[in-house]
Amino acid sequence: MGSLNLTKLSATLSGAGYVVSDAKFENRDVLVARRSDFKVQWMLTRLHTFVFAVDFADEVLSEELLDRYVDVASGYAIKSKGGLPRGLQSGTAAVVVAISTNPSAEAQQWASRQRGRRFAATTFPVMLSSTTGKVTHPGPAVIGAIYNSHLRRVADDVVGSAFSTP
Repeated sequence: MGSLNLTKLSATLSGAGYVVSDAKFENRDVLVARRSDFKVQWMLTRLHTFVFAVDFADEVLSEELLDRYVDVASGYAIKSKGGLPRGLQSGTAAVVVAISTNPSAEAQQWASRQRGRRFAATTFPVMLSSTTGKVTHPGPAVIGAIYNSHLRRVADDVVGSAFSTP
C-alpha cells in the first residue's frame, strides 16, 4: 500500500473485522476491504460489504473519473462476493471512498448523491478529506433503505474514524 492514508485506513478496517487486500484502478493503488454480515433486520439477508479506497492526494477529481471508480468497484464486488447468487437473500454493497487533500465542491457533490445501483447490489460513494477528516456521503436511500444505517456507520464510524483527531 503506497499511501500513509491507505495504511491508516487499512488498520482501522482490519480492526473492524474486514479482510483487507489491494488492487489497482487506472494505475492507482486501491485498498479493498471485505466483510459479510447476516441480519434478521435485513429480512434475513447476507450483505457482502466491500470498502474500496483510493488516495487521490491533490489530484483534481472529475465526476466522470469518480463515476468510473464506482462502476469498477461495484463490478469487482459483484464478481468477488461468492456464496448464493445475488438476490437470493444475498447482495453486495460497495462503499467507494475517494480520499483527497482538498476535495472540490464538485467532488463533494458527487459523494452526496446515490450512484450505480444494480440488482441486489448498491453503491455508497464517500468523499474523505485527509486534511480535515470531513466525510461526505449520500443521505438516506429509498431503494435499499434497510441498509442505510449500516452504510452510514461504515462511512462515519469506520472510514471517518481513521482520520478523526483524538
